[in-house]
Parts: sequence; C-alpha cells; structure tokens
Amino acid sequence: MSSKQNIGLQIKIIRKQLGLSMTEFGKLIDEKAKSGTVSNWETGKNLPNNRRLKRISELGGVDLGEMIIEPKVTIPGFVNDSLPVTISKSEYIRLKAIERRYNETKKEEIECLQMNELQQH
Repeated sequence: MSSKQNIGLQIKIIRKQLGLSMTEFGKLIDEKAKSGTVSNWETGKNLPNNRRLKRISELGGVDLGEMIIEPKVTIPGFVNDSLPVTISKSEYIRLKAIERRYNETKKEEIECLQMNELQQH
C-alpha cells in the first residue's frame, strides 16, 4: 500500500467513525471540498493540502505526525463496512506479543486439563 493510499485509508476510517457521508465530511473540512474531492483523498488519488489534512486529523482525534509519518501496519479485518484496521507498527508488535502470551497460557491450560483427565482415568 502506497503512502498516499495509507493516508487515504486513514481519512476513510476517520470519516466512517464520524458516521458522515463524503459530502458531509467535505463540508466539515472545507466548504469547497465536495464528495468527489473526499473520494480522491480516500482512494489515494490526491491528498488534501496541509490545512485540510490538519483539520482531518483534528476531527479524527489523530496526531497529524502519526497520520502521515509513523509506519503503519494494515491488519486484515473489518471495521464498520469492511475497512481494514490500520495501527502503528509498535502497537501491532505489542498486540502480537499479547496474543502470543495468551495462546501460550491457553495451551498450558489445555495441557493441564488433559493431564487431569488422564489421571482421573
């Protein structure tokens, strides 16, 4: 996924989380921004100018630097209407570590249950 597409995906996620149509979202950003403009941003065809990008990050409660600079990882999955979830790489690594610990704990629990069942027979 290109940088433009990644930023576009983040814009789409922000708009969807706000529950706004492209037209409504565009009006909140800039009175001149129409639905076609928002569509071009979301697909990565074009990017908003710095002023608009700052406004989008404010509406989404996202740090502008995080939105455009921090490396991202797109996780297959769905948010609302089939949007992949995009998180920072450091958060992805943290979540994978939690998942690994959880799976190890579950495996140990299953092994203990199996041992108990064998001992009871």
